[in-house]
Parts: sequence; structure tokens; C-alpha cells
Amino acid sequence: MRKLTFPVRSLGSALPSDIDTSALTEWIRSRYGKETDLTTWNVETTLKDQLPFVEIPAAGGAFYSDRIVDAFNNVEDGKIIRDFDPKPHALLEDAALANSIKKHCWWSIPSPSALKIEDAYIGDADECRVSLSETLKSLCREMRDAGIAGHILTTEEPENIELEYFSGKRYLWVVPDSYLETILEVQRDIVITREGVSRLSDLMDTYEIRNICVRDADPESLSAVLTYFDPENINICGTAPEKGRVSYWENLSRVSVNKTD
Repeated sequence: MRKLTFPVRSLGSALPSDIDTSALTEWIRSRYGKETDLTTWNVETTLKDQLPFVEIPAAGGAFYSDRIVDAFNNVEDGKIIRDFDPKPHALLEDAALANSIKKHCWWSIPSPSALKIEDAYIGDADECRVSLSETLKSLCREMRDAGIAGHILTTEEPENIELEYFSGKRYLWVVPDSYLETILEVQRDIVITREGVSRLSDLMDTYEIRNICVRDADPESLSAVLTYFDPENINICGTAPEKGRVSYWENLSRVSVNKTD
């Protein structure tokens, strides 16, 4: 019998709620002369928390939405009020910070539709969705040029237009299991919950799946996945919670399966 372990892949982090004020104060002093805000702190802290245990780290998360929206340079109070005029400077500063911690990490962001931006200028819903997707894709490209490996897009309900724009190996979609068929129309790597593993047989009857990432995997779900996939095509993945991030990643890294050859 041998023990199988699997690489841990980060899908990003929730907004931290356990900020150490004394550490934050000291960190602000260390950033003297550099552009810095609380998002910078969250990017740095949540990324560093991953490093001892995560083979494929990802900066960002849902908390990064404000930074993305600010970079659009045409949104006020959640509404589009003029033409898109993207300003990626803050994103590139964040990318440089992440690269100083871990080179070529991924970045987790909400999908265009998950940003929940309303149109008060363009006047056409489809045109607005296209402009939003085009602009976000251009910002992703800027971040990749700055050394980011790719982007994880999260949403509860993916839209067809954004799926057309964000496909290929540089993107990974994280959606509820009920939308996996939709995702498999545009990519061959999927993120599935441990409860959703029971759907694999039906999915594989229709779609080709290359790699699988199991969210918050346990030995039982991984054993089931091994029925269909070789170990090298399996990752354990998750999103760090608001607090207890280091222990969360450590616990994921310890999940294993005993396999009889």
C-alpha cells in the first residue's frame, strides 16, 4: 500500500477578517515611499499564507473586485458613466509585489458578470457585456505580461459572452457544479466540489476532461476521482477563509489516499 498525495492549488482567498493591527502598522512603515493601501496588504498577506503548503498559489480573490473596477476608470457608485479607459498601474504594482513573493503565481478575480456593474452610459446590454469583457481581458493580458501565470475567474452564474472571451489555458473557471457542462464547452480543466465528484461519470460520457481540481477534497472524493484520472491529473484546491488561512492550507496539503497497487 502506498500513500498518494496531490498538489494543492489555490483559488484565491476571502477578504481577511483577522487583521493584526500591530503587524499592519509595522508593514505600513516598511512600505514607506511605495503606493500602498489595504488591498495591497491583503494581496501580500493572503499570498504569503499559502507558500508553505500550496504548489500552485493564487493571489487575489473576491476582495480584489474593487481594484479591478477602479482600473476600468469609468465606474462610479457601481455604474458605468463613460467610455472604458483602463488604467492598469495599480494592478501592475500588485503583480510586481506578488512576483517578489512568488514568481508566476495565478490571480483570482470575479468574472465580468460577478462584478455586478450596472450600465448608465452605453445603453445596450450586449454591447455593455462585450465592452466589460474586452476591457477586463486586456487588463488580464497586462498582468500576464508583468509575470502573472493566468487568471482564475469566479462566478455563481457564468454568461456566454464572458466565456467566449475567457477561454484557454490562461484561465480557469470556478463555478457551481450545476454549470460544469457550460464550462466544459470552453475548457478541459474543471474545478469540482467533493460532493460533485459523483457527477463525473455522466460528464465524461459527453465531455473530454484533461485535469480536475477537487475543492476541499477528502480521501473519499479523491478515491472516487482516481477511478477516472491518473494522479498527475488531479489537484486539491480551495479558497482560503476569512481567518485561519495558514491552517486551512496546511490541512488541505495533508489530505491523501492510501492506494493498493
